[in-house]
Parts: sequence; structure tokens; C-alpha cells
Amino acid sequence: MLYKRLLTLSNMGAMDRAIRLVIGAALIYFGLMSMSIGDSMLTNLFFGLFGVTNVLSALLGICPGYLLTRYSTKTKPGHDIEADKQSGQEDGHETSVRSATLRILLAVALPIAVLLAVVSYLLYDLSHDLAMSQDAVKARTVARVGLDLTSLHLADDSRDLTQDIKLYESLVMHPIAVVFHDADGKQVESPFQKLSDQPGLTDKLLAASLASNKSESMLMGADMHLIRTTDQNEHGLYASTLSHVHDHHGNTSGRVWSRFFLVAFVFLWFGGWGAYSITRRFSQSMISHAKAMKYRSTHDPLTGLRNRLGMEEVLDERISDIGSNTEAFALLLIDVADFRYFNDTLGYEVGDELVKVISEKLTDSLNNGETIIRISGDVFCVIGPVGYDRTFAAKLANTIHDLIEQPMEVREIALDLRCHIGVSMFPMHSDEGPELIRLADIALDQAKKSRNRTVYYQAENDSHSIRKLSLLASLRTAIDDDQLSIVYQPKVNIEDGSLNGVEALVRWQHPVYKNVSPLEFIGWAEKTGLIDKLTCWVLSSAAKQSEHWQSMGYHIPVAVNLSPVNLQSQTVLDLVRELVQHGPFANGLLELELTENAVMEDPASALESMMFFKDIGVNIAIDDFGTGLASFSYLRKFPVTNLKIDRVFVTDSISESRDEVLLRSMIELGHNLDCVVTAEGVEDQATLDVLNDYGCDYAQGYHMCKPTTPDGVIDWLTQSGGSSGLTRAA
Repeated sequence: MLYKRLLTLSNMGAMDRAIRLVIGAALIYFGLMSMSIGDSMLTNLFFGLFGVTNVLSALLGICPGYLLTRYSTKTKPGHDIEADKQSGQEDGHETSVRSATLRILLAVALPIAVLLAVVSYLLYDLSHDLAMSQDAVKARTVARVGLDLTSLHLADDSRDLTQDIKLYESLVMHPIAVVFHDADGKQVESPFQKLSDQPGLTDKLLAASLASNKSESMLMGADMHLIRTTDQNEHGLYASTLSHVHDHHGNTSGRVWSRFFLVAFVFLWFGGWGAYSITRRFSQSMISHAKAMKYRSTHDPLTGLRNRLGMEEVLDERISDIGSNTEAFALLLIDVADFRYFNDTLGYEVGDELVKVISEKLTDSLNNGETIIRISGDVFCVIGPVGYDRTFAAKLANTIHDLIEQPMEVREIALDLRCHIGVSMFPMHSDEGPELIRLADIALDQAKKSRNRTVYYQAENDSHSIRKLSLLASLRTAIDDDQLSIVYQPKVNIEDGSLNGVEALVRWQHPVYKNVSPLEFIGWAEKTGLIDKLTCWVLSSAAKQSEHWQSMGYHIPVAVNLSPVNLQSQTVLDLVRELVQHGPFANGLLELELTENAVMEDPASALESMMFFKDIGVNIAIDDFGTGLASFSYLRKFPVTNLKIDRVFVTDSISESRDEVLLRSMIELGHNLDCVVTAEGVEDQATLDVLNDYGCDYAQGYHMCKPTTPDGVIDWLTQSGGSSGLTRAA
């Protein structure tokens, strides 16, 4: 029990205990054993007992001072890894504290300790000089007194010297020798002289005194100090004393150095732990601030869920936890349908409460290791635990649908929600976190477009590949670099097989990707604003070719496809007018094709542009008729001259009775609207015969001619005899 109690009180780290043990042992040695810390026994006893307490504290690992201040230098034995991740990696911060403490100790405490050593040495040297000066004063006093007493003795031989000798003997205890001599260094006997027992020392003293040339003091060898009076008395005598240099300091030197080491140890101890304490307190404040900043940066302030940045951390953890290639997890992106409608109708405060309700439902119900994240206003993410496959992802998606789509109330307002979910799987779709997010977003976008509840990522739906980005970047220069070309597909009269015109189709010969389909780059051109430049290039190129054909005697109508964006472009409208009024497209040789959906995006604006084309003599065709959303009320208003039936109704018309009915109805509708009707995608004679029976006017497809070069069109005309009906110069 006592041992467990001591363990609970333990508050000293290993380094702290080691330092205290060293310092405590030093204090015990200098204070209790050598008693060299101070001159007072009480001082030595105090420091010695202080050393004992430090040794005991180091052995037990308990510091009473730490207990009073609730301070500790001991690292906690256990910690929760997930808690560490949430709190900002405390181990790393502790390392930073120790590192900063060491830097402070080296930058502040150690230089001060060195300075202390220098000052101590200077003080010691100063005390040594002071001691020598004191010795010199004593020796000089001895010499002067002896010289005066000798003069009295020489002046009065009858004088009683008993008291004088006792007085003088009390003064000459310190010098080794005291000799009286004249200016020539000749010794004069005196009752007050003190001669050394060392043979020849007196002669050395007299010789050195004579050689000193009236200097007051000098060293004899390494350990003796000569003091000589500088003036003679009335009898022409001098006095010289000789004493040991270290007589005074032999006992002091050890004390000075022991005190220096003691002060240095104590200073380093208190300085080091002072630096540690200051750094730790500052670091703890910084850690708390960093934790708060990190939490705010990785969590949504409204719901407390992780945000997009926090999601990347979770993905990194999931991927790092993967134990084998067979393990997997799912990433689900959830979009609440029509959420903006709720915000606009009920206000953003209600919208925020709705978000909280959804997040609470997800958090309360998904407790099998899933991580829930709020990415944006109405988009959530759920990352499944490791080890669950696509079957689990499907069950999880159904659970999420059930949670969100069940009726709920916010401020007593009943709401009926729907959601779409896009799913990507690790490692099936990608083994990188950011890529998993992107793929799930593509699947979510597909789910919203197709109005499906849940869609898994499919590569064919990924329109944001590296290839597409590369094509988008190079499309800007493709026109100027002659990478684009135009092929022409003939449109023939079904009744007699004559050529009615050609459709201009753009092709891209990319230097890296070779033949690039228009389906791949036309949509990007519309989104990036390049479609006007592309359309103008096609119109200009088709006009040059038409002019060339006309120079050969072939007046071939040319059809050019327009984007809905082109209908709003004044540049395109001006170019069409220029080519019709002053170029080769006069006399109805230009036909512009628009899809149903293109004209229905903005029917009023489309009608205005179409009326402009009609007024300058341009024919209008509705392309891919039957697949769009064109209203009959608009069709009767549009100045359309040609309905081009989409290939899906043509190719299946023979085998499917419903398609046959639709095809016949569309042909009759076109005629009733005073339009000619063209069937696209005719690939065999049987289909052509059916179209002829239904009264279709023109046909276009591989059965008659594939898209070909301008010269190929002329060759086809020559071989098929399809030039009948075209104006040919004589």
C-alpha cells in the first residue's frame, strides 16, 4: 500500500532525479564531509542537510515543493492515442518543450555559469593579491618595528630589551626570517633578528636584498616573498623580511573552488529548471492555443463535425491502418436535395437548424466506426471503417437514405427531405485520399443528374481526366497550329440519290492523343468560352471550301452546327451575315443546325437569332429531332426549314414497331410544318427503303457516304453520279 501511495505521489522525471542526485551528493560532500562550503559549521550543516533531502527526493521520486505547487516533471505513463491525435500530438509538444528548455539552458544558463566561473576566478585572484598585500603590510611592519627597536638598542646599550623582545616576537611569527643590514648588504647583528634554520637562506636573502636595487618587494623563487625597507635609519641600516607566498592561501584555495563549484551547480540547477518551468508554461499556453486553432480549422463550427480539412486527416489515418491489399473501405458523399430551396423559403437560421438535425441523426445512428464529416452547406461525407466492402457500402447508403428521408420537424415545420449519394471505394477506385474524394464527387454528380438515390463511381462518367485537362489547355492553340480540320458528309435525296448538300464536321488531330472526337472537346469549348472562336473558324473554313467548289462548278449547300452559346454571340452573327451577303454563301448555300435543347434553353432569344438568319437567307435545321424537349408551340413559331430525325429512331425503326410509329409520325409532323425531313444514321438499304416508303425527303449516313475530305466529296459525286440537281458551270 505504501509503495502504491508513493507511486501516486511521484512527480519527478528521470532527468530531474539524476540532476538532484548529483547536486545532493555534492552538497553532502562539501557540507558534511569536507565542511568547505563556509567558515561557519551551521552553514556547512545547512547545505549538507539540503543535499540529503535532495538525494532522498531523487531516490523516492517525490519533490515536496512540486507537491505544494502541483507541478511535475514526470511524463505520464499512459495516454490514449486517439486523444493525442485530437489534442494536437502532445508527445511532440513535450519534445518541443524539452528542446526549447535545452536551448534556453544553453543560451542563458550556461553562459551565465561561465561568466560566474570567470568572476569567481577573478575574485579568487583578487583575494590572493589582497592576501599578499596584507602579508606585505605585516612584513613591512615587522621590518620597520625591528629597525626602530634596533636603532634604540644601538643608541642605548643599557636599555632593557625584555619587553621589546616579547613585543617583537609577537610580530615576527609569520615571516621566515628578519635580517638587518647596511646599504652594501652586510648583515648587522641585532637582538631582534630572526634567522632561518635553512642553511644559506640568510645569505640568499642578503644577496637578493642587495640586488633588489631599493625595490620594496620581490619574489624569491616560486614560493617566497622578500619585503625590504626602502629607506635607512639614522644608523644607515635596512631591514628585510622573507615569508612564504602560500602561507595565507594554502587553506583558502580549496574553499574558493569548492564554493565556486557549489554555486555553479546550484545556479545550473535552479537556472535549468527555471528555464524549463518558464518554457513549459509558455509552451502549454501555445499548445492550448494551437489545439483550439487546429480544432477550428478541422471542424465545422455549426455541427462540431469534421470539415473538409479534417476529412483528409481521417482518410490518411484510414489508409495507414490498412493491413493488407484485400481490406477496403467506402467513402460516401451525401447531398441533401433542394436544400437551397429550404434556405430561401424558411431562412438561413432554419436551414442551420436543419443541418444540425441531420448531423445529429447521422451521429446517433452511425456508430460502427464510421466518421461523419460536413463538407459544405448541404453536403455530408461518411467514411466507413476499414474492412468493409461494397456490400457494406450499399447497406450504409440505404441506412443514410432512411435517416435523412424520414419526416422531420424543424421549428414545428414538417419537412420531407431527399438525398443523393455518390460512393467511391478504396482501393478499388483509388488508393489515394484526395482522389477518392474526387471520384465520389463525380459519382454524386451523376446521381443528381440521373436522379438516382445512390451511384457508385464509374470511369466512363469521369469527364475530368488528365486527358481532358490536357485537351482543354491545348484547344486554345489548336486552331492557330492547324490541328483542326473539316470533313464533309453528303446528304442525299432519297428518291433519286442526288446530292442535296453536305454537313461540315470538325476533327482534331492532336499531336499526342491523335484523333480526338468532337464529343470530347465541343462541350469543353462551350464551357470555357472557346466555342465562338471554334465556330468562326469552321464557318470561315467551310466558306473557303465552298468558294473552291464553286470555282470548280459545284454549288454545294453546306450545313454548319451552332452551339446555343453562338446564338448570343454578336461576333458569330456578324460573320454569318458577312459570309452570306458578301461571301460564297449566297443563294441559300448555308444551313445552320441547332439541337432541340439548344433552342429550348432560351426560346425567346433563339427565336430572335433564327429570325435574323431567315431574313438574310440562311436555312435553319433542327438537329437530333426527337431527343430534346422542344415544344410544339415553339416549333410552329420557329422559322425552321429542315427537321433532322435522330439516328436512334432510324436504326431501330425496322425491328421495333413503336419506333416505326414514331418515325412515321415525325416525318408527317415535319411535312405539316412545311419542313423537309432528313433521317440521320442510315446504314443499310433496307432502312433507306423504309424511309422512302414513309415519304422522308433526305438521308444521311454511312450507307451513302462516310464523312470525307473535300476531294473525297468530289470523288463520291463522280462515282455515284450524285451531282444531278447541283448547278454545274459549263
